[in-house]
Amino acid sequence: MDRSPAHCMVALVAALIVAVLAVPPLAWSEPESGENPQAQYAEPDACGLCHRDVADEAAGRLHGAILERRAAEAKGQNCQTCHGPSQAHVENPIEVKTAWTPELLKRNTSAKMCLNCHSNQIPAITWRKGDHHSGGVQCWDCHSADRPAKAHSEFIARPNSSVCLECHREVEGLFRLNSHHPVILGTEQERVTCADCHDVHGRRSQRDWAQKCRSCHLEQRGPHRFEHGAISGRLMGSCLECHSPHGSPNANLLRFNSRGLCLQCHGDKVTHFPGPACWSCHEAIHGSNSHPQFLTP
Repeated sequence: MDRSPAHCMVALVAALIVAVLAVPPLAWSEPESGENPQAQYAEPDACGLCHRDVADEAAGRLHGAILERRAAEAKGQNCQTCHGPSQAHVENPIEVKTAWTPELLKRNTSAKMCLNCHSNQIPAITWRKGDHHSGGVQCWDCHSADRPAKAHSEFIARPNSSVCLECHREVEGLFRLNSHHPVILGTEQERVTCADCHDVHGRRSQRDWAQKCRSCHLEQRGPHRFEHGAISGRLMGSCLECHSPHGSPNANLLRFNSRGLCLQCHGDKVTHFPGPACWSCHEAIHGSNSHPQFLTP
């Protein structure tokens, strides 16, 4: 009998084909998200027949009012825009739930549902590549859909930066240091919010901090004939090479006090006029139009 490797391989492939054909076809299973591509939408006003109290309450909120108007214009499915096609639930409400129940939406599909309408403001690819998405954050961890029919800007779940500090507790401590950006909550210093510097729906990038900082600190904007490497963007950390943006025990948000700051990069100058702060002489440290070593004019 031929026992060559080629003959054995042919026999193995044949056996696998027979085994696959002998197994009955698998029944279609619903994805984990609960979305069934075969589901059908009910009439837009069908939900209110049973859930009248919920429908009336939703109509007084911004999202509900918008969805109701779009349904009246035949441009949407009202409640089913977020809760999914629910004809099967309407026909058998005891045994069949909506395609996306509130529990399911909150657990793993809120961003998907929100981006059905908000993709013009937040591209789906931007959200999927973002830090919050990678960390498992859902839309209503920060936003609330249960708000009156007012401006959309009020849909942050808690005021200003407090929504960010619910998770980023270590940053709240930095805002309490002697030198800090004006993000102290509940005081007159609340002049900057986290979103002024951070793209909360996208990904953090170290390369664009110089431009971000200069959007407020116009006096450092330049252009200068002679620029510090951090300010010009030639250093990866940019302004963050010298400054701690949330808060610091040192003046002007500096990471280190006096000469220790500059010696991070200029270690060869450790014996160069020890004692005074480097910027006592190199006063135009962000940039100069008169001296390549940023000396005082």
